[in-house]
Amino acid sequence: MKSKLQTQSDVLVRDIIYFDLEKTISIASQLEGGLRQEMQSIIESENRVETRFEVGVPKLVGSDAEKSKADRTSQSETKIAHHDLLVRVEEILFERGGALDLNTSIAQLGEDIEQVRSQLSQTMYVRVEGWALVQDYNQVKKLMKSLKPLQEFASRASLHQLAEMPEYKELLAQIENLKERLKHVKDAREKKQIRDGLHELEKTKQQLDDSTKQEWLPDWQIEGIETLIDSFMPNRIILRLFPLSKEPQFQIVANLKRGSFIDKDIDNFLFAYSSQPNVKLSVIGLITSIPDVEGHPFFPLQNDNRDASNPNDLLSIETAFDEVFNVLVNIEQIGRFSSYPNVTIYPLALYRTIQGKD
Repeated sequence: MKSKLQTQSDVLVRDIIYFDLEKTISIASQLEGGLRQEMQSIIESENRVETRFEVGVPKLVGSDAEKSKADRTSQSETKIAHHDLLVRVEEILFERGGALDLNTSIAQLGEDIEQVRSQLSQTMYVRVEGWALVQDYNQVKKLMKSLKPLQEFASRASLHQLAEMPEYKELLAQIENLKERLKHVKDAREKKQIRDGLHELEKTKQQLDDSTKQEWLPDWQIEGIETLIDSFMPNRIILRLFPLSKEPQFQIVANLKRGSFIDKDIDNFLFAYSSQPNVKLSVIGLITSIPDVEGHPFFPLQNDNRDASNPNDLLSIETAFDEVFNVLVNIEQIGRFSSYPNVTIYPLALYRTIQGKD
């Protein structure tokens, strides 16, 4: 089904958050030879900051100011070129029937997961808007490393707050009073009564003190999470986009390259939008995986009857490595989130569309 093309007249502005320039240029060069001049201009504007100052005397008075001004100009030109190239590539993909606007299909067919997946299986590229989660696993690892000091800080803050409470101060005063009385009492029976009362008060104090101790995760869990991230999700930023409001289990999943964010410091994006934006975001990308409910349809080594028991047999060595890679295929799913009914894409751009009023 041919998708409706979102024209420039429909859009007031796009806040481009992420743009894979190299991938988009590669696609553009295959789609239309006439884009070569535009692409060359983009590449030149990308490199202008570096090449402009490779010649000349860098220590001339005023050179730093000139470089700063030129740097800002070059970056502005590059961002304009990014937007122009993205719009042009989108136009060509939709004009040639190579892309699907998923929101248009959902509006026509309804929020049926199987129908949506069927539509996606018939196209190469998809553009979709929805609620988003942006999960930066470096942020998780950073949190794990800081968790223990944060726990200690939270515990001390809670204990300080407890110590300022009138009831707690009264409890401490009662304990000190009984301790002082115990020093002067001679009668054994009275001493026992005071000791019993003191024991109960100290027990209450200890319970209150223990209630301020914060332990969000034990050490072994913190270490395990760090190992999982280092092994399977190093530097990974996962985009999970939810186009179906009534079927949140269906997601468009993508891996975002850290170096392709328009603002190279992702903390600025997270501050502006947060990891769970309360405005909808749009993504366009190449569909790379539509997992079947029964798993992968092809198992090349499933019926392999080679004997791996002979260490001197080259075929047995190959079989042993095949078994290792079979295990890796299963383990890598931990960090891909590519499972039914999700659809995985290779993203070209992530942006927020801000439409004008009718």
